[in-house]
Amino acid sequence: MFTILLAILIYALIVVVAILVYSAFLWLSTKLLGFYDQSFGTAMRVTVQYVIYSAILSIVLPIPLGIILIFVMATLGPLAYAVIFRSIQLLVQVGVGVYLVNKGYDEGIIKSFLAWLITTIIISVLLTILYLILVVFINLQINLQDWMDSIY
Repeated sequence: MFTILLAILIYALIVVVAILVYSAFLWLSTKLLGFYDQSFGTAMRVTVQYVIYSAILSIVLPIPLGIILIFVMATLGPLAYAVIFRSIQLLVQVGVGVYLVNKGYDEGIIKSFLAWLITTIIISVLLTILYLILVVFINLQINLQDWMDSIY
């Protein structure tokens, strides 16, 4: 029971930190683009809405999309199905992200798209670097374990 509660707490903490980091980078991109409203609260509000809409879309969108694209899989194969399915999901998420940034800041579609794009690129680069560090750390730990085993 304690393990389940700890896992839920850790997951909630990860979600809160992710929202704060994404909000910080959205706030930074609005400052870079010279938005009129540059408050962190607006960035936080847009990010929380984006997380909620993305969660709803990740649950609701695959069902009708999967039913429609099943005919694509029958004719073109599973790889085409996967590419089309994921592309449509990403396009919908881009649309939702740009819509929410535009609704939150009211700066126009182009500036909203650029702010969303800059934020997404920064987050993607940051996650890639973190994954690379994680792989190096795991590899280092395995090598140290092999070295320790060879000593004894």
